[in-house]
Amino acid sequence: MYIPANIVEELQQINCEELAGRLGMEVRRHKTRCFLHSESVPSLSFHPARKNLWHCFSCGKGGNAISLVMEYEKCGFSEACEKLCSIYGIAIPNGTRTYIPKKRISHKAVSLKQTDNDRKFDTEIAEWLLDNMTLTANARNFLFKERKLSEKIITGIGIKSLDDSRDISDRARAKFGEERCRQSGLFGEKGYLSFWTPCLIFPYRDKAGTLLGLQSRYLGENKRASRFQFLSGQKTHLFNLPILNGDTDIRELYITEGVTDCLAMLSHGKSAVAIPSATLIPESDLPLLAGYELRMMPDNDDAGWDGFVKLRLSLAKKGLKIFREDIPVQFKDYSEWYASGHK
Repeated sequence: MYIPANIVEELQQINCEELAGRLGMEVRRHKTRCFLHSESVPSLSFHPARKNLWHCFSCGKGGNAISLVMEYEKCGFSEACEKLCSIYGIAIPNGTRTYIPKKRISHKAVSLKQTDNDRKFDTEIAEWLLDNMTLTANARNFLFKERKLSEKIITGIGIKSLDDSRDISDRARAKFGEERCRQSGLFGEKGYLSFWTPCLIFPYRDKAGTLLGLQSRYLGENKRASRFQFLSGQKTHLFNLPILNGDTDIRELYITEGVTDCLAMLSHGKSAVAIPSATLIPESDLPLLAGYELRMMPDNDDAGWDGFVKLRLSLAKKGLKIFREDIPVQFKDYSEWYASGHK
């Protein structure tokens, strides 16, 4: 895929330390253990002033955010750019060399300034947004008619939706002020929520129910839009952590690739949490899974298998095991299998 030069420039300025956290690395004091070789003392460093750079003082590897993904995912340049665009909600135009103004910033995309990990996720504004959203007819059709999910599960988790972000964005700015909204990691440069709409909004909460972040799932037809987006300023976490709060007696726990598979599992009566994607494994949350019999049904594609292998290795480092179960080959993922009516 051709990546326009202005988007490459944008990706090269991404905060590498913040990106490393999203990829699942444990960063402390601007350092982490290098994933390219074995070591006991962290040697992969992030420059506190030039935040778009990384460097390993042991093996000599380094570069910007694109090279970090290329090395970490063992992929090529274009694929690394696509992964970064997916993580940060940056749209790549379809087709060949379509002209885009060099300083283009979409109010639906996450701005570069918001990727700075010094910027805190504003829980109060995010909770207010959820309280002032509903489930639109568009969302209900997708969740209950197309995906056949349980309304009780959707309501219990607090999933909401947006068909248009302008009205609620205007109300939020009026309530919390322009500056706070701008600093919250929730809004783009033009003052609107940084989500492509129409979309679902998934709340990520800790075991106690405290809101940690928001993720969207695009429901429209625009092929330039990112299907999933995280708001900036939030760290990567497992989805549905409140299920681990000890109120229920859970023995088997499924880990799914993505929220929609998790919702299908829950609707089918299984206990489940989700990693955000095959490439985003929240390492810091994995110890919370100790004591459960962990299982996964990977998607029927290369990314699904790679995600399972990566998750299994990450869990093994924590002393945990996970068992694989297969989905029938005619279905691409658990959501599709569940929607087909299997019992």
